[in-house]
Amino acid sequence: MATHYDDRSKMRSNYPMTDYYPPPAPAVGYPGYPNAPRGYPYAVAPPAGYYVNGYTATPYDSGAYSLVRRVLIGITAGVVMMGMFLFVVWFIYRPRDPVFKINSLSVSNFTIADSKLDAVWDLSFSIWNPNTKLDMQCNELDVLMFYKKNLLTTTSVSPFLLEKMNGTTMQDHFLTSQDLVDDDMEDDRKFGFMVFSVRMRLSASFQNGGEVTKDHKMAILCENLRIYFDGDTGNGKSAPGPWACLLYEY
Repeated sequence: MATHYDDRSKMRSNYPMTDYYPPPAPAVGYPGYPNAPRGYPYAVAPPAGYYVNGYTATPYDSGAYSLVRRVLIGITAGVVMMGMFLFVVWFIYRPRDPVFKINSLSVSNFTIADSKLDAVWDLSFSIWNPNTKLDMQCNELDVLMFYKKNLLTTTSVSPFLLEKMNGTTMQDHFLTSQDLVDDDMEDDRKFGFMVFSVRMRLSASFQNGGEVTKDHKMAILCENLRIYFDGDTGNGKSAPGPWACLLYEY
């Protein structure tokens, strides 16, 4: 009679006895990469152009960048060359201020009587146009004689043209007959010399062929002109010149 123990022994005898566990299942990688190494839980990283969302990287277009860079370099070079050209034109054709000098100043019949001043003035001055490309058209020139800050007399010069790199000499003759402008004038006369100044107002344009610039307004200052009198006579003259004048454009 068979026992329960004998049935269990028969059941065991139908299977081989083993002392080890079954091998692990192969590692599962990313879809499309089934050949991942065994024993490593993750597959090899996908290539750089692969993204999970399905998009790929746009290739770098070096040709377009090079074209843009060349265009920018060309524009910059053109602007620099244009600026240099305009500077050269401005440097060559920009008007240079004329040069004024006093050659001589003399007075005759200088008389102070009954608080009145009478005098006859003779002035010689020169103008030089230093421009090598431009002629100077003198439209207005006013000459004023001062004692300290007091205006004694004034005269005007007719318009004239002064060609490039050329000069001219002007002779002015004008009169003073007016009330005494300064009480110290009579006392200063006793020292044998007096100090005067000549100031001018100039309006001039510059031209090269048919091209004419706008009017330039200039002030000319010729200061500290000493006239030495001949004794007690009313005649006097300046020391030998010339004397340079200052010019301001306004």
